[in-house]
Amino acid sequence: MQSEYRAAPRRDVAPGTDVVDTMTGHTVAQLHDLSSNGLRMSGSQLLKLEALYQLRFRLDEVHGDDGKLGSAIECAAQVLWVRADGVTGLYITGLRIILMNTQVVGSIDAWAKCNPQREQ
Repeated sequence: MQSEYRAAPRRDVAPGTDVVDTMTGHTVAQLHDLSSNGLRMSGSQLLKLEALYQLRFRLDEVHGDDGKLGSAIECAAQVLWVRADGVTGLYITGLRIILMNTQVVGSIDAWAKCNPQREQ
């Protein structure tokens, strides 16, 4: 199994955390895990490799764009990889965050360090 390098700690999120494409207003996926520089999510929509998306989501334990816990977080992200899950039929997608409010980056980083996800 190939080992993966991550520049920032990541953490699993609660099931049912919607990720919305802010350009369309539609929910495109459910968030699985998050770091200050990337995220992994799953959904029925196939996202294009290398495409850029403007996304929005909320996490109860993270300060959003307005500085309040649980408020909306927006980011620009690029699709790095996509794979089909043979069991669920959903697409698992890995994205690199390319633009996010710097205060939100700090909040996500602190949150992820509190209980980082173990490498599998």
